[in-house]
Amino acid sequence: MKPVKSARLPMLLTIIWWVAIWVVSSLPADELPTVDEVGVDKLAHVGVYFILGILLDTWLRRKGLTLKQRLGVFALAVISAFADEYHQHFIPGRSVSIWDFVANASGLVLAWLWRFIRHDKSKRPQH
Repeated sequence: MKPVKSARLPMLLTIIWWVAIWVVSSLPADELPTVDEVGVDKLAHVGVYFILGILLDTWLRRKGLTLKQRLGVFALAVISAFADEYHQHFIPGRSVSIWDFVANASGLVLAWLWRFIRHDKSKRPQH
């Protein structure tokens, strides 16, 4: 029998990363670096939320959640990504961008798909 790995560290890392996302999203525009290259900011959104998705899925798998339960939590994470984008409307110099939300959600979806394919591939019988 394979030993069960603790879910504490992935939980802690997930919470820290998620809080860091919200803290940075709450900074006024004049406290953030400007990005001149088109698309670089969208890649950053995808990357930040991809990391969140990997951390979140690691935590949920270690807790023993089923696929359906993990999908439910990921749906909540996508809602949180929307809320994160919307709350920027109230931050000085910031605005809401549907494309930033799409990039955030894409990062989460890509992370989930990568983990799902990677995990399932390791369970497939060898031919």
